[in-house]
Amino acid sequence: TGHEMCYNRSKDMLALYGDRLVHTHINDNLGVRGEDITFYDDLHLLPGDGVADWSDVMRRIRKTGYGGILMSELNYFSRSADDTSYPHYTHLPLEEYLALAYERVLCAVSE
Repeated sequence: TGHEMCYNRSKDMLALYGDRLVHTHINDNLGVRGEDITFYDDLHLLPGDGVADWSDVMRRIRKTGYGGILMSELNYFSRSADDTSYPHYTHLPLEEYLALAYERVLCAVSE
């Protein structure tokens, strides 16, 4: 989900390759924030903290017939300590972050 938004500028990869889906990598991000795509665009935010339309994401995943695990890969730490233009989570104790992540991912995949 996050890679679709930042590494190919939101091209619908599930429409092209959804019949080959064997693994998920669910996270949110802010898309490409500059002219060039960089490592710093791939933020791995909690669902709901970026620009992903989770209803659309889940509709497209369901359309593929995928029945596997919906795995997420999230960043507790920021990509850049100097960048305050996106949510950071280290102010939360790890246990609270994990509980929030669990809640957000469940909410996103239930869309």
